[in-house]
Parts: sequence; structure tokens; C-alpha cells
Amino acid sequence: MRHRAPPTAPWLRNRQLKEKEKEEKESLLPSPQPPTSEDLLPASSTTATSSDLLSHHHSLQTSLLSDLTSLSTALKTSSLTFSQNLEKDKEVMEEAERKLQGNEGRMKLEQKRLEGVRGKTRGTTCWTLGVLCVVVAMWVGVFLLIKVT
Repeated sequence: MRHRAPPTAPWLRNRQLKEKEKEEKESLLPSPQPPTSEDLLPASSTTATSSDLLSHHHSLQTSLLSDLTSLSTALKTSSLTFSQNLEKDKEVMEEAERKLQGNEGRMKLEQKRLEGVRGKTRGTTCWTLGVLCVVVAMWVGVFLLIKVT
């Protein structure tokens, strides 16, 4: 049997889920920092030789490659987490569907039962209203009899 958490308000549950998703995203993705002009060019661009320029661009490509690798790892982790969450949601939706179908069957049975009860009580209601009208007419008759005599 599954352990169920105590019921909470929907707005509180939504807020907790949003905070949890935000924390997961922050933990998976590194903070992006766009390259500056200093990153693209060596410090002394006027006296740079071709080997300095090549080594600078090589280090820049290496850092971009490592950033790209970390982003792809984060994307893979995120997609796996998303896939697992979809599987859990699928199970929950199937269970809810089964319960709703059971409720639908019970509601149809109750509808038939209540239609039968309504049919039986229709005649009783008519008799009750008829007797009530007779009693009111007799009361008015007795009231007028007492006032007139």
C-alpha cells in the first residue's frame, strides 16, 4: 500500500512544486556568462603574434567545448528526469481513470434507484397535498362557522 502525504491546499502544493522545480533547474544548469570582448581577443592585440592568437582561440574553444559538454550533460539529466516524471504521471492518470470509471458506474446505479424512488413518491406527494388542501378548507369552514354564529 502506498504512503500518502497529508492533504494540503492546492495553491500551497503548486507553490511547493514550483520552488522544487526552480531548485532542480538551478542545480542542473550552470549560470551562463556571455563572452566579453576581452575573452575574444588577447590582452595586447596590437603586439600579438599568430601563435599567441592561436593559443588564445584554442583555449577559448576548449572552454566553450567544456561549457557545451556540461550543458549537454544537464540536458540529458533533465530529459531523463522529465521522462521519469511522465511515467509517474502516467501511472497516476491511469489510476484516476480507473477510479472515475468506477464512480461513473456507481452514479448510474444510483440514478436508476433515485428515479424509482421519485416515481413512487410522486403519488404520495399528490395525496399529501390533497389532504392538506382538505384540512385547510375544513379549518376555514370551522373558522367561518365560529365567527358567523
